Amino acid sequence: MGFFNNLTDSLGFGGTKVDAKLSNDMVRQGDLIQGVIEIKGGKVQRVIDNVYLKLNTLCEKESDDKTIMVSETIQEIKINANVTINPKEMRSFPFEFRVSNNAPISTSRFQTWLSTSLDIKSAIDPTDKDYIKVVPNEKLQRVIEIIESLGFRIDEIDNEYTSSNNRPHRYNFIQEIEFKPMSNSIYRGRLDEIEIVSSTTDDGILIRFEIDRKAKGLRGFFMEITNTDEKLTSIFIENENLNDINYVASLIKDRIDRNL
Repeated sequence: MGFFNNLTDSLGFGGTKVDAKLSNDMVRQGDLIQGVIEIKGGKVQRVIDNVYLKLNTLCEKESDDKTIMVSETIQEIKINANVTINPKEMRSFPFEFRVSNNAPISTSRFQTWLSTSLDIKSAIDPTDKDYIKVVPNEKLQRVIEIIESLGFRIDEIDNEYTSSNNRPHRYNFIQEIEFKPMSNSIYRGRLDEIEIVSSTTDDGILIRFEIDRKAKGLRGFFMEITNTDEKLTSIFIENENLNDINYVASLIKDRIDRNL
């Protein structure tokens, strides 16, 4: 039975199992994820060298004239375990790591999940998957609220794959937050949308804007089909200015107005 037990355990039948218990399934960008990793032994003794925690999301990628969803790892943490798990034994230990200040916000289309796997020689790595909701940090949330106060609403949040070396982060994608002018906005009829890409630093937050002007007449139509109706600009808002809502609002409004 020893050979059979080793074989079935290696194939994952009745084998070692891992489960990450999260203390909270919602976290702000830049905050700690905390929890406990539980490991249950299988039919044979196993030596676990390492535990891997990966924070993942989805992004859209163009492939053969089609848009497909692909998974991307945002962060990976390696925990040196070096433990021996006896058959049916239960072991647990706490873990914590800090989510990147620029981790993408979670949405219903672009979810975020934590995958936990064990490094076990001669066996299929046991894995666990736990969904987490990542919400904006205080700096980005402040910027979003100020843009909304100017008469905009969030219409869509997209993770778009890009091979460009001009990405603001080390991920293979960028997250764009798209705002549309509301019906009572002074920008209604003047522009289609604005999109922002944010980069939070210790000193403040950098906002890159793409301002898509409203097409008007034949000239506007030509501009739209050639993408010349889109203006790119950026501003950096220091920490000491983020609490001055009127200042930041006027800064953003001025930048939008200058690119209409």
